[in-house]
Amino acid sequence: RLYVSDETGGNVVVVDPDGGTVIERIAVGKRPRGIALSRDGRQVLVALSGSPIAPPGVDESKLPPPDRSADGIGVVDIAARKVVRTYNSGQDPEAFDLSLDGTKVYVSNEETAEMSVLDLTSGTVTNRVKVGEEPEAVTLRPDGRIAYVGCEADNEVVAVDTATSKVVGRIKAGARPRDR
Repeated sequence: RLYVSDETGGNVVVVDPDGGTVIERIAVGKRPRGIALSRDGRQVLVALSGSPIAPPGVDESKLPPPDRSADGIGVVDIAARKVVRTYNSGQDPEAFDLSLDGTKVYVSNEETAEMSVLDLTSGTVTNRVKVGEEPEAVTLRPDGRIAYVGCEADNEVVAVDTATSKVVGRIKAGARPRDR
């Protein structure tokens, strides 16, 4: 099965890639964006944002106000087919990656220009790192020691040491860097 976020519909869409069909839609909340399967394969994590959809260049003064209570990382129990928990993860989460042991989530928070570190064991944000304007992507290095955060407005990728939560480098990239 393949799990896809439906940003405008508020769902995680479960797809049968072999049959090319939608199996079901699981309601998860406002504006689901980044999505990943948990390391044990029993849950789907999804970034939820209460910010209104706004493409680049839109006049944000004309948008409705954001619903900050909708921001977070939702956890979908695959067997139960429902959201079982939503973690506070920072304002306007866009994308994330999971630590190798599955206990931490590194989240790009677009509106606050930071990456937050969510500890799934305690359920709290343990660190916030200023990275750059409009962070849209997060990918961990294969050894898990560095989180790379793509910052759209700055056209750069910021490297953050996951042990210290300190910025250790900045790489100029092309326009609107994304992950994977």
